[in-house]
Amino acid sequence: MSQELLPGFKEVLQEWILKKAPDRAPQRVTDADVEDIARASIEALHQRVVGDGWGRLEILTQGWLVQRQKGQKPSALGEEDFRAFTLIVLHGLSAPRGITPVAAHGVEGDEPAEVTAQDGEAEDMFRFAREHLARAL
Repeated sequence: MSQELLPGFKEVLQEWILKKAPDRAPQRVTDADVEDIARASIEALHQRVVGDGWGRLEILTQGWLVQRQKGQKPSALGEEDFRAFTLIVLHGLSAPRGITPVAAHGVEGDEPAEVTAQDGEAEDMFRFAREHLARAL
């Protein structure tokens, strides 16, 4: 479900190698991992709006070591990663259907998606929601 709704996750995570626990071997990110991260990110976005912390996203990824690109040193996931995940969710949920959301590495500087109103003017239907969530993150 989440991969159809939030296709940006697959592109961001496709190169990642995960080591989920000290006694487990490193492995490529699976579709199940992408689904779990996407669902936890949706919940984290809700958590950020109504409270503090990252909720299940932080719990799910606790203890994970991630090698993001070949040749790069593995590291734990942190606040920047969680923000990137929730921004993918935010763009995915606010994008008009049929348009792929922007990848996480270019999200912060991008302009909001615009919808053309009947009178021909550009109108951002989710402007206030985006502003509120940007301040919360």
